[in-house]
Amino acid sequence: MPADALLRYQHGLLERMLRHARADVPAYATRLDAVFDGENRFLVERWRDLPLLNKTDISRDNDSFQPPAIPPELQPVIRNQTMGTTGTPLSIPRTRLSLVVAACFVERRSRWHDIDSSLPLGMIRFVSGTEADFPEGSSQKGWSPAHPDADIHTLSVRASVEEQIDWLRRRQPAYLQLYPSVAAEIAARIGEDGAALGIRKIFTFGETVSDDQRAIVKSALGADLIDTYSASEVGTIAVQCPASDTYHVMAEGNFLELLDDAGAPVEPGNPARVVVTPIYNTAMPLVRYDIGDFAEAIEGPCPCGLTLPRLRRIMGRSRQMFRFADGSVRWPNVHTGDLTAIVPLREFQFVQHSATDIELRFERIAGNADVVDRDALSDLVRRDLHPGVSIRVSELETIPRAPGGKFERYLSHVGAGLPAPDSSG
Repeated sequence: MPADALLRYQHGLLERMLRHARADVPAYATRLDAVFDGENRFLVERWRDLPLLNKTDISRDNDSFQPPAIPPELQPVIRNQTMGTTGTPLSIPRTRLSLVVAACFVERRSRWHDIDSSLPLGMIRFVSGTEADFPEGSSQKGWSPAHPDADIHTLSVRASVEEQIDWLRRRQPAYLQLYPSVAAEIAARIGEDGAALGIRKIFTFGETVSDDQRAIVKSALGADLIDTYSASEVGTIAVQCPASDTYHVMAEGNFLELLDDAGAPVEPGNPARVVVTPIYNTAMPLVRYDIGDFAEAIEGPCPCGLTLPRLRRIMGRSRQMFRFADGSVRWPNVHTGDLTAIVPLREFQFVQHSATDIELRFERIAGNADVVDRDALSDLVRRDLHPGVSIRVSELETIPRAPGGKFERYLSHVGAGLPAPDSSG
């Protein structure tokens, strides 16, 4: 679909959703007035006059963002519980229609990437409770809308890497879905034996994917890494292109905006704040929802032939942006190959405590007693991060993950209003 036709299609869906929200959802009784005139006509040209919404707004009064009743044809309603990286819980109701849309995006990914969705899927993810704990995890049917009898096996991310590998050897899933950091840990630990797992493709979500993670997964497991950009509150936002590492926006189900701090659109090629309006979830309309992420668009035709909007990269949350004493900001990216030549690590995390104070946390390679070259490390960090910083090193048995099981390789506490991180391990 040409871009202008897609935009008109989105505007028609948005109008229907906004009229419902204004009439039936208490939080939107007056919040949407800017896009309706005195005769109740929808004025899409005033879209950016609507206020942004964030997670704090919803958590203050969750019930007011939900209509008192859901039409029978949209039921049953299920609830997603999200923890995110901060540990702040949020309950998101989803209608049957929004789940159908989500299933369509899963099927689209399968068709794009030549996935046989009749084969079993393994998932390693955050699971509340103990039903998916090692050694057996849990099993059920229906990971694919095209093959509702396809097996899906789930293991809690709380399992150790050794337990995860043991479980994969016993379950033998054809496909595996998990955080990219967990995939890289499995690949690093299993080494040359990874191909014997028989994993065809790996689906990742929830974290920013690095080039070195893609490389180690491909080398050790022999499987391509296919990333999905999503958020628990809104569902699938974008899926990796079948011909490149860029992402195609699921524009039929989401109206995506990339904005600067003043709320103005940002040109492709520049980092921007992600604001998304999921179109189909009328059980909790989220109009202009600022999810706290930054991403960068890319313009021009895609080599795969698809006309959906594209993202060149997803940088991650604002808490991963480093801020320095001279006022500059940077999405950090220390060269992993140079770092591993200096520090005998199997996993690492950079934490910014102040504008000049950077901590490197690392997990040591088992059996390696090499001493960290502090001078070389300082030179590397000043080259790749900022010349005005100093580095300190903490060797941990295990680097803590966020409450929802996600791993953040870069974490800043400068200007984020967050408490100092615990480095005790």
